[in-house]
Amino acid sequence: MGILSVEDIIAADDLGEAEIEMPEWGGSIKIRGLGYGEFVTLRESAQVGGQQDERIFGRLLLAAAFVDPVLDEDQADALFNKSSAAVDRITTEIVRLSAIGGNAFVESEATFPG
Repeated sequence: MGILSVEDIIAADDLGEAEIEMPEWGGSIKIRGLGYGEFVTLRESAQVGGQQDERIFGRLLLAAAFVDPVLDEDQADALFNKSSAAVDRITTEIVRLSAIGGNAFVESEATFPG
């Protein structure tokens, strides 16, 4: 392998999509990985009084990652009333596709009560 150019790096498609079976809901969904900058923007947008609001962060994370169906922020917020196991499966896959921090990232950055 040779040294990549800046153009090569920028053009590389390194964020995937995945279809996740959701037996709790009777079907599947499609989500996508998020870029590092998207995570930074989500964290910044979830700041309230100098602290990260976990509900805002979770809502923004889910809304940004859902591909099919597409969720708006209010619909993503409604997932806080769904199965913790189901939402954990989704967030774990978002983190895997995004290659940011593993489960520790999900546990420290977003709380999804069932």
